[in-house]
Amino acid sequence: MPSSRIALCSVRAVLMLMILAVLTSGLAVGQELRTTNTEFTVDLTAEISVPELAASEANRQALEEQYYMPPVEQPVHRLPNGELTSEPSQDVLDRLPWVGEPNAVTLGADKITPSFSSIKGFVGVVEADNVTVNHFELEPPDQGLAVNNNVAVEIVNNIVQIFNATTGASLAGPIAASKFFNAPSGTGLTDTQVFYDPTTKRWFLTEIISNSSSIEDIAVAVSKTSSATGSYFIYHIRAVSSDLSGCGSVDCFPDYPKAGYDKNILIVDVDLFNSAPKGKFVAAAGYAMPKSKLEAGAAFTYERLVFPGDFVVQPSVPAPGEPFATGANGTEYLMEARNIVDGSTNVRVWAISNTNNIVTSPSSLRGSGVDVKGESYGAAVPSTQPDVVGPYCKSKGVTSAPSIDAGYNGFQATVQKANGKLYGALAFGSKDSTGFNRDVIAWFALTPSVTSTGTVSATIFKQGYLVPGNGYSLTYPAFGLNKTGAGAMGFTEINKSKSVVGGYPSASIIQFTGTGVTGAILVTGQGQTSDDGFTGCPGAGPGKVGRWGDYGAATVDAATGFFYTGNEMIPFKTVKAGQLANWGTFITQLH
Repeated sequence: MPSSRIALCSVRAVLMLMILAVLTSGLAVGQELRTTNTEFTVDLTAEISVPELAASEANRQALEEQYYMPPVEQPVHRLPNGELTSEPSQDVLDRLPWVGEPNAVTLGADKITPSFSSIKGFVGVVEADNVTVNHFELEPPDQGLAVNNNVAVEIVNNIVQIFNATTGASLAGPIAASKFFNAPSGTGLTDTQVFYDPTTKRWFLTEIISNSSSIEDIAVAVSKTSSATGSYFIYHIRAVSSDLSGCGSVDCFPDYPKAGYDKNILIVDVDLFNSAPKGKFVAAAGYAMPKSKLEAGAAFTYERLVFPGDFVVQPSVPAPGEPFATGANGTEYLMEARNIVDGSTNVRVWAISNTNNIVTSPSSLRGSGVDVKGESYGAAVPSTQPDVVGPYCKSKGVTSAPSIDAGYNGFQATVQKANGKLYGALAFGSKDSTGFNRDVIAWFALTPSVTSTGTVSATIFKQGYLVPGNGYSLTYPAFGLNKTGAGAMGFTEINKSKSVVGGYPSASIIQFTGTGVTGAILVTGQGQTSDDGFTGCPGAGPGKVGRWGDYGAATVDAATGFFYTGNEMIPFKTVKAGQLANWGTFITQLH
C-alpha cells in the first residue's frame, strides 16, 4: 500500500451570499456579493504515490478479481425545475428551431485538412477497465483529460489512467479512483476533471466523494512535481452547505462540479441539490482554494461563493501562455448559459476578484456578474443513434435502440480563456431541414473586463453555430485552444443511419480559427455499433434514453503545442459476454 501522511486541518470557510441577477433585455447589469464568515473543520490530508499505488498488492488483486456488484448509474442529472435532462416536454420538442443550413460536412479522419499536418488518436479508458478494476458496471463516463510533454492523464469517474499521448501506451494504471483519492470506505465517486498548469508545473485532478449520509467532499489531487506519474497531495474539501435553508440542515449533494483556475485560486463550482425526493435544486456554489497552499501540501482557508439564481457556472482555464487576469487585484472569470434557468438567450459572465488575497484575507474575495444577450439557443434533446439493438437491450426485450441523453444546454466542458476572450460551446435541440429532431452546437466568444473595484462587463466578440448534415447530432462539445484562440473543438457525433461515416456514436473534431469553425467535421474515433447499456434498456418498448458522457474534454500540450480532444464513443463491435454497457473514450491528437 502507498505510504500516507495524514494531518488534521482546521479550515475557515467564508460563506458568501449574493443578490440575484437583475435581468434586462441584453443590457449589462452588475451584481455584487456580500460576505459573512464561519469556521469549519475539514477532512484529512494525505499523500499517494502513483508508482507505489499502481504496483500495490491491493491494485494487483483488484485487476485479477472477477466478481461483480450491481451496476451504478452516475447521479441522474436534473434541471433546476426538477425535470430530467433526458425527458424534454412535448412543448419543448414542438418548439425546436431550425438553425440554418448545414455549415460542415462529415468526413473520415483520413481526409486531413491543410491546417492539421497530423491527426491520430487512440482508445482511452473503456467500460471493461472499470469492470476489471472496480467490479461494477458504470454509466456514463465523465471524462477529464490533460496533456503535458506528451503525457496524457485521463480520469473517467472511477478510473485514472496515464498514457503516452502519441502512441496510447499506458504509463500507469488503470488505477481505481477510490484508491487514488484515498476515498473512505462506502463512498462513491463522480464527476471528474484534470488540468495541467504550465505556470506552476503541477497537475490538478478533482472529483466528488459522497455517500448517502454525511460525506459530501470535493476531492482534489495536486502533483508534488511536474511528473504525472509521481506523488500527489490529496485533499478532501468539505462542500459545506448545511447552513443554506434549502439544504435542510445537512449538506446538499454537490452535483456537476466544474473547475478552473487563475494565478491564485483553484475554484470548483457545483450545483447543490437537497436530499428531498428527486433532489430539489437549491443553488450553485463555488469553492475557492489557494493554489500555493494546495501545491505545498499545506493547510489552508477556503472560500465558498453562493449563486442562488444560477446553474452550471463554469470557471475558465487559461490556454498555455495566456496571461492571467490581473485587474481588480487578481480575477478569475466564469461563464454561464442562462437559458437553462430563465429561458433567455443570455450568457452570464462572472468575475471573482481580489484573488491575490486568497491566502492572507480570503473574505475579501468579491464577485460581480453581468448578462449579455447572445444568439438563440434552447434545450437539448435526446440524440438518435442507428437502430441497432445490442445484446444487452435484446436480453431485456427491447426492440428499438435507445436514444442518447444530450445533457444540459450549458457550458459542460471547460471554458477556455484565450487572447483575452472566454470561449464556450454547448449543444441544444434543433430540427434539420427534414423536420428531424437532433442536437447542434452553439459557440460563444466573449470579451470580459473588470474595473479596479471588481465590477465586471462583457461583450460578444464572436458567436456562431456548428450545424452538421441532416440526420446528425453533435453533443458534449469542448474547446482546446492556444493563446491566439485557434485550435479545435471536439464532440460526440451520431447519425440515425448506420451507413454514413460517424453514424454510430463517434468521436469527432472540427478546426476552430479563433473567430469561427472552418473546414469539415472529421471523425477521428469511428463508432463500431450503437450504445447498448443498462441505463437505456431497462425494459421493453421504444423511447428509452441511455445516459451518455456528461461532458467531453479538450486541452493543449504546453510543451509541444499539440491539441487534444477526448470524447465518449463506442469502440468495439462486441464486448465480453454479460457486460452491461459498451461505452469507451477516444483521445485525438492534432497538430
